[in-house]
Amino acid sequence: MNAVIYARYSSDNQREESITAQLRVCREYCRKKGYILTHEYTDEAMTGTNDDRAGYIQMIKDAQKHLFDIAIFHKIDRNARNEYDYYINKMKLLRAGIHVEYASLGFDIETPEGQLMENQLVGIAAYYSRNLSTEVRKGLKENALQAIHCGGRPPFGYKVIEKKYYIEEHEAMIVRFIFDMYVKNYTYGRMVAACRDKGYKTRAGRDWCKNSLREITRNNKKYSGVFIYGRENQSKLYPGRKNEIIEVPGGMPAIIDPETYRIAHDREKNFVFTQGQHHAKVNYLLSGLIYCGVCGRAMVACRAVSNGKRPYDYQYYKCRQNVAGAEQCKVKTIRKDFIEGIAKKYVKGIVGSKEAVEDICHSINERVEKENKTGSNEVRALEREERSLNRKMENLLNIVEDGALSDVIRGRIKTLHERLSQISDRMIELREEDKPKLDADRVYEAIKVWQDAEDDASLASMFKAFISQIRVFPKTIEIDFFLDINGRKYIMKQKKRPV
Repeated sequence: MNAVIYARYSSDNQREESITAQLRVCREYCRKKGYILTHEYTDEAMTGTNDDRAGYIQMIKDAQKHLFDIAIFHKIDRNARNEYDYYINKMKLLRAGIHVEYASLGFDIETPEGQLMENQLVGIAAYYSRNLSTEVRKGLKENALQAIHCGGRPPFGYKVIEKKYYIEEHEAMIVRFIFDMYVKNYTYGRMVAACRDKGYKTRAGRDWCKNSLREITRNNKKYSGVFIYGRENQSKLYPGRKNEIIEVPGGMPAIIDPETYRIAHDREKNFVFTQGQHHAKVNYLLSGLIYCGVCGRAMVACRAVSNGKRPYDYQYYKCRQNVAGAEQCKVKTIRKDFIEGIAKKYVKGIVGSKEAVEDICHSINERVEKENKTGSNEVRALEREERSLNRKMENLLNIVEDGALSDVIRGRIKTLHERLSQISDRMIELREEDKPKLDADRVYEAIKVWQDAEDDASLASMFKAFISQIRVFPKTIEIDFFLDINGRKYIMKQKKRPV
């Protein structure tokens, strides 16, 4: 049966290794169950209190297209920490004919007893999340009322010492210079040029730009000495939660005077941000997979739009080395629709052709046989060494039985014992590393479901599931195809074609 894995971790306080550990446990679970692992969905630094997670949403969509049979999670709280979302999404999976399984639970959730335990664990996960959130907000609110720093980087112009704000004089000088221009109605373009002429840099050591300057001017109340905690648009980010903004006048040392603040505030109220009308979302399906074949850098998504007399909308990938405008790489841009069309035709030509799958499996099996043979040779060499060491150990023990135990003999026995332990561990690793040969019929049945992928989300998932890398050269394109079977990645190099 075809299975997928979903893994996530909640926040930056948890490490990326959290996902790695989850995937390892779930892959081992698949191996023991004999499932064919076809895809892995992950969400990094995403909360489980809602289902607004890109990887999770994609898994639900793929389930409704019947691209797999089983969804595997590490634990219940990796699925969701909200009862409503948990049961709604579980119902979506069940209605699509998808079974839900947990790699670390010691019971079957399909039985009445298992469902009872499942309900309790879902409730516990939701309680833990809500209680933790309440306690954290309570502590942050108390800190804010005392104008204590509540975490994060302090605004430009300030530093934090023992959780209190103090002025960073060099940065404060730049802040005053920016506000002096702002209250004189300088345009942002003119302000950028003036900062560049003065040699002023941001905290990260970069030149000031319009966005970074606006980040200063829009926070003008803080620079007038008012400590602010909370967000005005908090209710939009967290539906059901009221806007709770705490302001403590005098809670921070002021960098600008009250008159400057008043003028800057009046200008800020009248500021209108006009967004480009052609900034509609475009899905670049090969992002993260396409690279420059000459310099090895990633190729990034680019777009050129004009609404003039001759309107156009060019969408393409470009070598990162050339994005800044300094044409240093020989690889030219490549049209988005052209390269994505090639990738689509190539992958579908494999997943829809049993003959192609058989050829790939044959090639992989030859490589697997060679690798297994190499491992077997090492095992035989280790077995010979093990027999020799055991004979030496037996001789030493005979000497000890005769009453001749010295420090030299004791040290020699210890050394032999350690080496025998290393040999045993290595042989276990080599035997576990023996790769099974691929069954072409099973592989074809597992991947042919991608033949119907047509929408952007499905195509992007298909590319990530089968394309290891695309390299673009001045006159050719190379595509590396791979199969991920039960957690093992088999890469096939390489399909070439002219640009």
